[in-house]
Amino acid sequence: MGSQPMVDQVDRLTAEYEALGIADPIEKVIEHFASKVVRAARPLCPPGRDLDKLLFTALNDDEATAHFEPYEDGSGLVVVTDALASLCSYLAQLWTWSLEPAQNRRWGTRLSLISMLKPGPPDPEQIRRQAVLLRYHHVHQRVWGLPAKLGVDLRKKNFEIASAIAESAMCFVLAHEVSHFILGHKAQSHGFGPMEGSGFARREESAFYPVVDPKTETEREADSMAFTIMERLAQQQAQGKNAAAQQGQSGVASLGMMLSMLALHTLESSLLLRTSHAHPPAGTRLAALRSKFPVSVQNASAHVLQGVAESVDIASNLSRSLPIEWWEQTFAHPRVQLEPHSMEYLRMVAQLDDICAHSAENCLRFLSVMHSQGLPDLGEGFRLVDHGNILGALKVWGVSEIDQQVILTKELPVSFHSLQDAVYRSKILSGIPSANKTTRLILATAAARVLELGPHLRRSPHEHA
Repeated sequence: MGSQPMVDQVDRLTAEYEALGIADPIEKVIEHFASKVVRAARPLCPPGRDLDKLLFTALNDDEATAHFEPYEDGSGLVVVTDALASLCSYLAQLWTWSLEPAQNRRWGTRLSLISMLKPGPPDPEQIRRQAVLLRYHHVHQRVWGLPAKLGVDLRKKNFEIASAIAESAMCFVLAHEVSHFILGHKAQSHGFGPMEGSGFARREESAFYPVVDPKTETEREADSMAFTIMERLAQQQAQGKNAAAQQGQSGVASLGMMLSMLALHTLESSLLLRTSHAHPPAGTRLAALRSKFPVSVQNASAHVLQGVAESVDIASNLSRSLPIEWWEQTFAHPRVQLEPHSMEYLRMVAQLDDICAHSAENCLRFLSVMHSQGLPDLGEGFRLVDHGNILGALKVWGVSEIDQQVILTKELPVSFHSLQDAVYRSKILSGIPSANKTTRLILATAAARVLELGPHLRRSPHEHA
């Protein structure tokens, strides 16, 4: 999931935690970052709210990113998923990789940053590589429900920069959730949770002003408070350092905050079919966040983040698969770590990307061909889907009643993987021999793609595939 230094560091930390009897080292890392955020936030906390009553934990859940849950006794729980945490780290690595413009020039980090600040387009080949690496993650998350990634071999100095930026990104996520607690926001304020639709309230035909969704307003308040917390955190970390180091600390904090928004954007747009709460789109929040920085930082960030932002947009656009030559060129790059995967496996991921990006018509045509070759016929279910009878389709396929309830309850979040997995475990596909597990997986993925593209499972007409 990262460069070799990161792998070594995680292995060492894991061994230390296991020696202490700690089962989940990732949770301890979250708690470590949280302690810094709480220290910076403490002067902002009003009387009657005790930050020591906040608990922090990590969760493996592909239907959420992060959220805050308050309790009646004045305590609260902040949950961060491994999908968001690992993607913040990965985006920091990919951005830092861009500090070596041609990947083979012996430029120092300072010269590379100066080069990135100059007007002009970023390296298109690097954008394509980053898009492939992000799409590799998205395919795994959609098909297997796991945030798998291919490592990038970073130089030691760049790895240290990536680690600092990733820490800042995670601190901003935590600061946002802590802000919900400080501001007294009520239950289900999923600030960094999955978001849907336009995030803006509908205008009544007879109204002359927009109606503000209170959940949207709480998210803006939490983002603003989190920015203040991050400013305080940067000041604390820069104490005793010279002016250049203080400026560098502020820059790291700025990059981390903006990369966390990009991580959220690519997760919500590529992995989540339906969410439980309406919040402002990540792009809107990123623009509001950027406006809080000095003009010089705003201008610089537009150049510095342009390459990775373009990569995120390409990877998140699931209306088309990435060209196979992009995959092959990325797999062949000496800085991309492929072990322990075989080329056969890596090419299968690229093929699954093609299925995940198929149109509904192509998926139905593919499923029909598979049926003609002796595989189960999903056609009757899709005929029911055409008439809006999703329940009938799920019953015909033999999807479990529990899965039916989750899929059809529009107040509950649903990821592409949970939908695909429900079809995979259905009775109609259970007859496929275990030796053909990959075929069964592909059929379930194609069926889920058809359902994803339809309007019937979405909570709001504003949502789109």
